[in-house]
Amino acid sequence: MEYLNIGMRDPFVSMLQLALSRSGFLDGEPDGYFSEATQNAVKAFQTVNCLDATGITGPKTWAALSPYLLGYITVSVRRGDTLNKLARKYGSSEDAIAAANRISNHANLSPGGRIVIPLGFSVVPTNIPFTHTLLDYCIRGLKARYPFITSGKIGTSVMGKPIFFLKIGYGENQVFYNGAHHANEWITAPLLLKFIEDFSIETAYRGKTSDLGSILEQTTLYIVPMVNPDGVDLVNGAIHDTSVYYTNAKKIAAKFSGIDFPSGWKANILGID
Repeated sequence: MEYLNIGMRDPFVSMLQLALSRSGFLDGEPDGYFSEATQNAVKAFQTVNCLDATGITGPKTWAALSPYLLGYITVSVRRGDTLNKLARKYGSSEDAIAAANRISNHANLSPGGRIVIPLGFSVVPTNIPFTHTLLDYCIRGLKARYPFITSGKIGTSVMGKPIFFLKIGYGENQVFYNGAHHANEWITAPLLLKFIEDFSIETAYRGKTSDLGSILEQTTLYIVPMVNPDGVDLVNGAIHDTSVYYTNAKKIAAKFSGIDFPSGWKANILGID
């Protein structure tokens, strides 16, 4: 993850603001601009987390912020811990912890063991631009909360980014969804991820008392949320204008003067649609 400082504007600033908002250090909606208010929130977060309060986000600050992008933490179980105590301590719920760890709500927890604690917000954001980096956070977060989700990759992009898939269910009928074929139609990526999250919530908490149990027995869902990660990153500003990929794409776009660049870009980073 790149260093961020006051005055910058890009999608990683939106991710920073999202994490600061979820952690309680920043008010308002993310806007992608590293303002003085954002800098003050970074400094406050760094101070509370025993980091140098520089107001600049480097690797240590990103590492401390990562639970607020992933949507979970892992903790060691202490003697006397119960699901109820852990849920109250970390602002989670007993059902969420039980689902993430495949345990009974009334199970005795073994001291010294590691346990996943989902935090009290949805994993998938719907209020910031998506990038391949954010997609990776969302997939890891969803898998941790809902361990019946599996994932992998179907290949790599021109720039070497994994093209991820997710799989839910184990039935004979196979259904395939994909999104973000066209770069500037990236909204389909969070749409599919939000569908996966909502479906997983129903499966984890109400699957046995609804039709979802039979759906999963009969059907296997395969989802590729972002077919064109390079194009999405170009459109949303995650590929800087100093990159050779950006320069080459701009040369291609110059042949189509009626289409705004990079916001109108649809193809992959080589211009292949």
